[in-house]
Parts: sequence; C-alpha cells; structure tokens
Amino acid sequence: MTKRERILLESRLWRTEMEILDKDYFKHLTHSSKPSILWIESLGNVASVMELTNTEPGEVVVYRNLGGQCKHDDPSFMATLENFVGSPDAAYIVVCGHSQCQGIHNTIAGKENGPHTSRWMEDVHELHEQHAAEMASLTTRQQERKLSELNIRRQMTNLSTIDVIERAWSDGRSLMLLGWYLDLHKGEIHEVCSMASRHLLTEVPARR
Repeated sequence: MTKRERILLESRLWRTEMEILDKDYFKHLTHSSKPSILWIESLGNVASVMELTNTEPGEVVVYRNLGGQCKHDDPSFMATLENFVGSPDAAYIVVCGHSQCQGIHNTIAGKENGPHTSRWMEDVHELHEQHAAEMASLTTRQQERKLSELNIRRQMTNLSTIDVIERAWSDGRSLMLLGWYLDLHKGEIHEVCSMASRHLLTEVPARR
C-alpha cells in the first residue's frame, strides 16, 4: 500500500469513526465556525492543536510558518489575523513555540539555508546573535528553548504593534495575547508571557 492509498483509507476510517461517535458530526462541520482562538506556531512534528487543547472543530484557527513568526509584511499572516480579529468571538491569540522547531534548531546549528529561508529567518538569526554569549554555556536543548522563548517574546511584541490589534484594544476589546512554549519532551505547555495591551507585557517565571 502506498502512502497516498493509506491516507485515503485512513480518511474513510476517520469518517466512519466520527459518524459512530456523533451521527451529526459532519452536519456540525458545515455550520459557520466562530473561533475564539488564533493559534500561531512553527512548522514541525507537533501534536494536533485540537488534541493538545481538547477543543472542538471551529474553536481554533491554526496558522503555521517557519519559526512561528508574526510579520507585518506577510500578506498571508495579515489576512488571517485581520479575518480573525474581525470576528466578535475573537478572544485569544496564542504564539506557541515548541521544542524540535526546525527553524530554531537550524539557526543554532548555523545550517546553510536557501535565499528565501535565510531572509525569512533574519529576525531569529538576529536574536541568536544578540544572545549568543549567554547561551554559549547551555546544552543544545537548553539553547533551543532559550531562543524559542526569546522568539516568542519578539513575536508578541510584533503582534502588539499591528494596526488591527491596536484598534481592537482601542475599541475596548478584551483580546489577550498569550506566549506559550510546548515542551515535546515532557508534553507540557509553559506560559512565557502575556499581553492585554500594547505596553503591558507580563512575564511568567521560568519553570524548568
């Protein structure tokens, strides 16, 4: 059986399982979703967000890119953010970094990338260079977590300066930004920081 055939077979088995658990499952999926969470994370071998958070279809919008970055000049990200914040149900934006992140790992390892990847990862490389001295004595695993947490804070700051976020706060919307780190070695999420307004970044004490 080829990979393609297996995927198609698994999708049919999944359909049957969902219909056994809830005969109206697919009817529910056709209804308009009202997500309250936008989940931003990097590419990598990460558990399904729905499984990780025990949420239902339609509760979470998941957006992934290399490094889990929130860039003002990325039209795809900006369109996703604009569409999400435009909904009255929008309540949380989660920036979730995680161990085994390809972008973070390659940055620390000094791996050569193609021109597009190198340009995309410029901010993360800059963070690594700025904090290279304090990370020098850490193990590779500790370095990856440190750089990931630094990147989470950077992306939270980027988010807080985007016009659609600023307007939501100015209008009195209770939109919370959450910076989380997923430790795949332990299966645990640790909150790194949070923001409820542009000038209020709340740090959470590190837990190792």
